[in-house]
Amino acid sequence: MSEDARDHDFDELRALVADLDEAAAALRAYGEANDIPAIERNAKRVQGTVGTVKQNVPGGIARDGRERAGDGMEGSEEP
Repeated sequence: MSEDARDHDFDELRALVADLDEAAAALRAYGEANDIPAIERNAKRVQGTVGTVKQNVPGGIARDGRERAGDGMEGSEEP
């Protein structure tokens, strides 16, 4: 992993991913409550994308903050 990639503020990135997840959930609920299938459907797509991001980003960005094995980031510790 490059030095630049290690310089990211993982707390900030983790918060942005969590915000996207929360916003998508709120939009999906709004679409369901107001019978607006387009909003509901697209919010579901965003939730799927956020799920993919959580699975494929370095562990430092994942919600729990743990590093994933083999991600090449130093200092990872399993609880």
